[in-house]
Amino acid sequence: MHEEQVRRACGDPTTVRFLGTAVRSAHIPTRRRLTPGISGDRNGYYGYYSQEVVLTEYVYNFGPRKFMRRLLFEGGVLVSIEKIGYGYRD
Repeated sequence: MHEEQVRRACGDPTTVRFLGTAVRSAHIPTRRRLTPGISGDRNGYYGYYSQEVVLTEYVYNFGPRKFMRRLLFEGGVLVSIEKIGYGYRD
C-alpha cells in the first residue's frame, strides 16, 4: 500500500517521522542494449540500478487496551508493520 491508501484506511497517524534516505538496488530488465552487439541475449540487458528512497515512520495509537502500530514506508510504499507495546490515552 502507498502512504495515501494507508491514511484513507486508517486515518491520520499519531506521529509521523522522517527517518532519512536509503539507497535501494534492483535487478531490472530493460529492452535495450547498452553497447551494440555485447548483450547476453536479444531480449534485453539485465543490470543493477540504484535509487534513493525516503524513509518515513507512522505510529498509530489505538488507546491503552490495544497495541500501537509502527508502519515503515520506503519511497512512499509500506514495507513493514510492527506492534510496539500498548497505547496510551490522549
